[in-house]
Amino acid sequence: GDAFAYRWDWDEEPQTVWGDFALLVGAAHGLETIFLTGVFPKDGLAGMLFTKANEEGRLTLSRDMQSYWAEFAYTGKPGRGRENELPLWMAWNLEKGADKFMVLDTPEGGGMRMSKDEVFSEELLLTAASDERVRDEEDLCWLVYLNLKEGPLYSPDQYRDWNKGRCLPY
Repeated sequence: GDAFAYRWDWDEEPQTVWGDFALLVGAAHGLETIFLTGVFPKDGLAGMLFTKANEEGRLTLSRDMQSYWAEFAYTGKPGRGRENELPLWMAWNLEKGADKFMVLDTPEGGGMRMSKDEVFSEELLLTAASDERVRDEEDLCWLVYLNLKEGPLYSPDQYRDWNKGRCLPY
């Protein structure tokens, strides 16, 4: 069947005396569930994220998300939302260069839009390998192992063969 994926991009949290929440929290995992309910906390740490300054955009994003999810519940596809007025949310397309997922963001953050971005674990691991924070090869190989073993089709050969056997000594 079709798979409808999204990337959560809302990061319009305020900058306060306690810090820059857009940097500290950003598009945090799970935060989108608050937008689906449309009930934004007014107190506690979560309440600090939702201000008058970001209200208009987040309410628009919340309504749009609710519309997509409702359409998905009704028809099995998010489509253009219940009112048929949003950008078309298409299923993940395996063809290279095709649309992959919907980006969920406010109009100020670029709005709702399909993305062609693809990220492959091999590319991520090679990027990690060149990161100056990786202290040595053993650290790198531990990172490779932890990421590879989470894959649904993991086998020890994947680790042994990664980057032409680079991690064999570990």
